[in-house]
Amino acid sequence: MEYPDVAYFVAGFLLKHYPEALAERYALEVMPVDQLSLLDAIGRRRGCLAKGGVVDYDRTSRIFVNDLRTGALGPITFETPEMVARENAAQRASSAKNLERKQARKETRRAEYKAKRRSKQS
Repeated sequence: MEYPDVAYFVAGFLLKHYPEALAERYALEVMPVDQLSLLDAIGRRRGCLAKGGVVDYDRTSRIFVNDLRTGALGPITFETPEMVARENAAQRASSAKNLERKQARKETRRAEYKAKRRSKQS
């Protein structure tokens, strides 16, 4: 996976869930409306410009992802309470389903064993 791909995803998530951390870290006066605008703002702020004043997205993405890794954006989690609740519910449902299958197999084996014993006794 390439840095710009990761940075684009992270930018979207952080814009939605942690806009204050972005504004504080990159001294953003106006919050960008989308991922690309955010990367543009970061690139200009950090001096990641190529010839012609165009933002170098690869360099900007590397800086942005590195800031995330080093904790420069503050304490951030990619799991929201809703996501954790959905994962827990899915896990409980999966466990219940597995238990049902296990019990069904056990009952089938028990019935087969009883049938086999009856046929031997006859």
